[in-house]
Parts: sequence; structure tokens; C-alpha cells
Amino acid sequence: MEKKSYFVGVDIGTSNITMVVGILQENNLLDIVASSIQESKLGVIDGRINNIEIIGSAILAAKKELEDSMKIRITEAYVGLSNEKVRCATISDFVEVRDRQNRCISAEDIRVLTQRISNIKCEPSSKETILQRIPIGYTIDGKHDSQNPVGEIGSWISATHLAIISETEQIRRLSLAFQKAHITIKEVVINPVAQPHLLLSDDEWNDGAAIVDIGSGTTDVSIVYKNKLRHIASLPIGGHTIDEDIASIGISKRHIHNIKRNYAVAMRDSVGENDVFKIPKIGSHKEELFAHYNLAAIIEARLCDIAKFVLEELHYSRLANSIKSGIILTGGVTNIRDIDKLFARELKMPVRIVKDYYGLTKESASVIGSSAETAAVAVACYGKNPCIVNNRVVQNITTISTVKQTPTESVTDAPASKPQIE
Repeated sequence: MEKKSYFVGVDIGTSNITMVVGILQENNLLDIVASSIQESKLGVIDGRINNIEIIGSAILAAKKELEDSMKIRITEAYVGLSNEKVRCATISDFVEVRDRQNRCISAEDIRVLTQRISNIKCEPSSKETILQRIPIGYTIDGKHDSQNPVGEIGSWISATHLAIISETEQIRRLSLAFQKAHITIKEVVINPVAQPHLLLSDDEWNDGAAIVDIGSGTTDVSIVYKNKLRHIASLPIGGHTIDEDIASIGISKRHIHNIKRNYAVAMRDSVGENDVFKIPKIGSHKEELFAHYNLAAIIEARLCDIAKFVLEELHYSRLANSIKSGIILTGGVTNIRDIDKLFARELKMPVRIVKDYYGLTKESASVIGSSAETAAVAVACYGKNPCIVNNRVVQNITTISTVKQTPTESVTDAPASKPQIE
């Protein structure tokens, strides 16, 4: 029997748990063969795991559905996560070149430097942990930047990595939930780290782009430039706030999904001021007329808020002028008509909605049916090609007493006295 390489990706969303199964093909493309979406309301609140029992039960239900349909046994998975406490920071350290006579940088110099970077941890009192360390680049003698420094000449070399940081408690709760489903977590992957590898072309990686994933509870931002992930953020605002705004004007929450699906539009200018539609009247079987313009006004106001948060994050990263390919929108909220036009207006840069997928077979790309599946697929794809230096238990851990959130690349002009998180 032909042995197949399976990759399971799980997305822990605000409202649903999504699990996908992919089979690795000979051309290194992933073929997504099955998916399961299970409701997990109140299991995650504001992007944070609130109820382990609810999450664990949803994971177990997804696992059972896929096992029964595919006649396989799922024992391990890559798990995607995003919440407002996820953040990034740069880690910098240096070593002196061992060959002091010829000053030629060796592979051993890079190995030692990478080991030092992997030893850096957050201060225990911060109650945070570094999940991932993503290489950004090297600097030789504080002057010359390099991506492949082995063989170059210098007296000392520094490295900068992007550290992905999360609350330790959230990772613990995630582990407990998966234990209930009898699944081993291969790796916790922050969604904004995984998605660029699924959603961006080679040109977008090089020229610079930002992915904006507007989910139910959070909006994730990923920024890439010159083939490196430079910044990630998870903003505490999403599509759920639009639902709350619509409910506040007297529309029953159980009808909001259908109303958005049929009538949602991102810009007031796209509808006539006299256009109306019927909605069920609360406390009655009768219907009443509602102005389409008013619904559009509510949605536009909230989307403008989200766009404002995204713009602030772009400027905070200091990369707003570097993303020549513009903004790539994904997430369930992107089903709202003209949302790309609104973001282009507010951000004053090119905006497109995700249409293409990379690293998948053509058949898989054509059957991804929802944004929830996109996030889980991105995590599964990440599993076949991990792109980071993983956190691991080592001796002689270096602890940083202060952790300052600074997402931009930063390298000192001279050797520092100790490793830094900036």
C-alpha cells in the first residue's frame, strides 16, 4: 500500500473550530482532501480561549468526522491561533568571528549565533513565551547587511530575528483542549505567520505586501518585505462588532447573518437612498421595511474603524511605504460587497481580495469554501515547510528583564553587552 504523508491543520476561531486534512504530493504541493467545521461559541471570547470543555469537544467532533469519512486515525496536528495578546518583537545578538586572523565568517559562527538567539526567553514575570523565532538578517561589523554571511569578512556578526510572543496561559489552555481530543500538537502556529505562505506570490513576498485577515473576533495583520516576514499583529476588532452594531438598531441577532449575506455593502454610495428591504419584526411574525442606505452606513462606519486600526499598525511597523503590492484582504468579512474599494479609499493603496492560493494543488485551491478553511489550510501548508527556528529547551537560558514591543528590524551599531529583545 502506498504510504501517504498527511498534514492536519486546525484553526481555533472565535465561533468555529476548523480542521483540514492534506496529503503531500510528489511536487511538494498539498492536496486538501477533507475538512470539518464545528461550532464552538463561547469557547473563545475576544480571541482568547475561555472554555476548555467547549473547545475540546469541538476539536473531538471535527476529528471524529474526518476519521470516519477518510478511514484514518488523527493523532497529531499543526494548530493555528490568533488573539489580541499575540505580538512580535525583534531579537538581536552577536558573536565575534572565531577566525581572528583571516576574519572569515564560518558556518560554525552562524550556528553559535543561532544558538544564542534560541536561548533568549521572556522574563518569567511577563507570563509570556516566545513561540517562534523567524530569521530576518545579519549585520557584519554593524555596517554591512547580509542574508548569507558565510564566507564574508568581518570581526563580529549580529543576527536579528522576529520573535512571535504569546501569553503562556493561552498555550496551556490550548494544550489541555487538544488533550481532551487525544491529539498531540506538533506546533502552535500564529495564523499571521502561516498565511503569507499560502496567500502571497513570489513577487508580493519580494515587493512587500500586507495581509489583513478580518475574522469574527480579531483582525490579523501580516507584513512581508524582501522575502521576509517583518511584522505581525492581532487587533481586537472584527466582524462581530458589525453584528453588534446591526443588533443595536433593533434587528434580531438570529436574522443578522442572512441580512448581511443578502444586503451587506461596505459603502453607502453603492446603494440608493430610497432602496429598502424587508426584515422580520422583533416579537412578531410580521415584516417591516428597512432602508438599505442605513444598513450600509452602519457597516461602512465600522469597517472604517477597522481600516483605521490597520493603517495605524502599518505606520507603527514603519513599513507602510514598503508594501508596493498593497493590501490583500481575507476573512469572512471580505464577503461584504465593495469592501476592497472601501479599504483602498481609507488606506490609499492597492487592495485586492484573496483569489489565488500557493503551495496547493489546483483541485484544492478550487474547493476552499470559506475563510475559516483558508486559515486552517494555511496552517497545514505551514506544517510541510516550517520556516522558523523553533523554540526548544536548552541549558543556560538568557532571560531578558524588559521586553519592549518594537516590530521593526533593529540592529545595534556596535556589539552589545547582552542579547536584546526590542
